[in-house]
Amino acid sequence: MIFGILQLRGRSSPARMSPCQGEGSGFDSHRPLKSIILPPFLTYMNTILTSLFFLHFLNDGVRTAFVSLLPFIAKDFHLSFTHVGFLGSSQGIVVSIFALPAGILASRIGGFKILLLSLLIYSIGAIGIGLAPNSIALMIIFYLAAAGFGMFHTIANSLVARSSYKTTLGRTMGNYGAISDLGRISLPAGALFLASLIGWRPAFFTLATIGFSTYIFFQWLLPLRNISLHKQRKEGRESHKAWLIQLVFLIRQKQLFLVTLAATVDNFAAHSIYIFLPFLLLARGFTPATLSIFMASYFIGSFGGKTLLGRAVDLFGKAKVFIVAEILMAASLILLTLSHNFFLLLGMSCLLGWFTRGTTPIVGTLFAEITHEAHYEKVFAVGEIFLGLAGALSPIIMGILADRLGVVSVFYMAAFFAIVATIPIFLFLRSPVRY
Repeated sequence: MIFGILQLRGRSSPARMSPCQGEGSGFDSHRPLKSIILPPFLTYMNTILTSLFFLHFLNDGVRTAFVSLLPFIAKDFHLSFTHVGFLGSSQGIVVSIFALPAGILASRIGGFKILLLSLLIYSIGAIGIGLAPNSIALMIIFYLAAAGFGMFHTIANSLVARSSYKTTLGRTMGNYGAISDLGRISLPAGALFLASLIGWRPAFFTLATIGFSTYIFFQWLLPLRNISLHKQRKEGRESHKAWLIQLVFLIRQKQLFLVTLAATVDNFAAHSIYIFLPFLLLARGFTPATLSIFMASYFIGSFGGKTLLGRAVDLFGKAKVFIVAEILMAASLILLTLSHNFFLLLGMSCLLGWFTRGTTPIVGTLFAEITHEAHYEKVFAVGEIFLGLAGALSPIIMGILADRLGVVSVFYMAAFFAIVATIPIFLFLRSPVRY
């Protein structure tokens, strides 16, 4: 009976009913999306998506700001590239630890409660980092703060996929990913600007203030737990044992294995780029004050990549778009290492963001379309575990490589793994469809 519930879907399967469809709902999945939904904030699903988009904006913006400020922290504490790599890996390690518990907790007590708790944790962590007296305390607080980011994507990704129409899933996932890049652009750029003017510690205090203000808004002015009651009741019927049994069954599927492998290698290649890009630019003679310009260009490219690649998935297919994006990622990485001109580097930073971060909606769509929506938390939990491990190992390995061979070697290694990531997707295209 458990296995009968797991309806793995192939690439040619018919479009599923939207989560807001049902008997007598009046919704038609074949009608244009604009003609069947009301303006934002006026419907249940749009309220959920709008809230998730904003929380994603803040989560990824603060998360990126933590890493973007590492050059300033490294200078004050005299940290090596290896030490910086361990700090940068904190988020990936914690994500891999908390991904599975996040899926279980979300199915029992409601995902929005956990999302608000994560917001509170990383806001407290920002204060702790700003008060860190030495490198040892900094390392401990960095990992504790990363716990706030650790559960977000497993829960939020599943809620976004469940609240979307299949025919426009790529576009919705692309918009969801792109909105986070507005946070990745604005918050790190603002934090870097503040750090160059008044120091990195006040920059962390500012990030904490933004987080606490958002928590107060959602907790008391717009309580999301009232919005999520419908989903909470639906998911609360599943026991822990049944949840884990179904998870094991999903892990044994070839399509999930191939998608997870491709996503893991892709994340290993891309995760360290925004950590070591500032160090490459500093090595080229650029001042810390100009780093915000390059990082903003990088995340503007990421925003464009996620928006347009998400739409390309709906038009050309997720596997083909992923393969092309990985090849162009490798080319962008190589070209960046050969560039020295300010404007050329600025343009290459934008292209690099386009292809290193733009694959996020593609991966999300790949995960969402190989299983039934009732099991999104399970599939995204599996993905987050391995993506977290890749994100944890990548800065450490790349940091050691940069110490021994120079920071440029990081980008050559990333280009190699970008090409390797296409192999599982080629096999995915040839794998049998499971129903």
